[in-house]
Amino acid sequence: MLMLLLLGTLIVSLTACADKKPVKSVNSEPESSKVVEQSNQDKTSSSGEKKESTEQKEVTQTKKDKSKTAKKADGSNDKVPLKASNSKTTKSIKETNDSSSLEFHSSLANKQINSSSTNNINTPKKSTSHTKSDSDSQAVNNAENNNEQTKHEVAKKVESKPESPKPEPQKSEAQQSNVQPQPLIAETSLAKRTNQILTVVASGIRAHIILWTKNGDVWGKSLETNGFVGKYGIGTVHEGSMRTPYGAYSLGFAFGTSNPGTKLPFRQITSKSWWVEDSNDPNYNTWQEGDHFNKPSEHLADYPVQYKYAVVINYNTARTPGAGSGFFVHVSNGSYTAGCVSLPQDQMVRLLNTLVQGAYILNVNRESQIKGF
Repeated sequence: MLMLLLLGTLIVSLTACADKKPVKSVNSEPESSKVVEQSNQDKTSSSGEKKESTEQKEVTQTKKDKSKTAKKADGSNDKVPLKASNSKTTKSIKETNDSSSLEFHSSLANKQINSSSTNNINTPKKSTSHTKSDSDSQAVNNAENNNEQTKHEVAKKVESKPESPKPEPQKSEAQQSNVQPQPLIAETSLAKRTNQILTVVASGIRAHIILWTKNGDVWGKSLETNGFVGKYGIGTVHEGSMRTPYGAYSLGFAFGTSNPGTKLPFRQITSKSWWVEDSNDPNYNTWQEGDHFNKPSEHLADYPVQYKYAVVINYNTARTPGAGSGFFVHVSNGSYTAGCVSLPQDQMVRLLNTLVQGAYILNVNRESQIKGF
């Protein structure tokens, strides 16, 4: 009987010991759960989200619930159910973690959906085709704006550039033939003092005679003819030298047997008209009316051909005795003169009707001498 009691006490003790081991094993589960928790926390922290603490609390609570369930279910000494219970607990923890992860991702998805919904509320809805069309239209507009800007910049550069001189249109031969170069007379100092110059270029007793008239700034020919000069040509003169004075002189008044209509002051020849050429006469080298004057004075009425139309050359206006006197432009008799310049009657009439006061005569022997006056 005593042996039976001892055996029963031993069995009870063993049973009590067996009951303590499973409890100790169950109580150690939270450490492995903490490892799982740490792993979950690392996963959760790697995703950078804020729901770590909530998920940990849910996992811990689940572990406690499972632990309580295992304690209630394992009242026997068998250790196998406890291992199975631990396996189930780990699986449950994993499932819980998976469900927590799903809930976490689902929460993120909901947030994104909510955010998208909020944006859609504020932004009018457009179909994909409309969006693409608008994008294409915007691209086209941007390209057009860029082209317009480029054109504007190019136009601005073109405007900032100084314009290159346009080539002058080439003139036809007809036009070039109408444009005459300025004559040599235009280059003289004399051309600045008058608008009319009668040039006489002699070659012996003969001469080429041109009346030049300035129109604006252009010199042109008003008359051109051939005539005669003194018996000994053009040169230095004195009384009776039979030369035409060299150089430039103003033209004075006109005279003759009749007035052809000249604009110059005109004197009509009478039977008493004389040109005094006596160096000893106080009226030397002047027009005088009288009955008689000493030679070589000229009685003008005695030369009806030459002095029908004439104009005075203002030579020796100082009336220096012996320097020369009585030089005129008059009608030619077809031969040399005593020192005057003569030309055909019709040209003489034309000359008188063209001349105005202030005109000059220039007597030279070569055309190149004109430039010196």
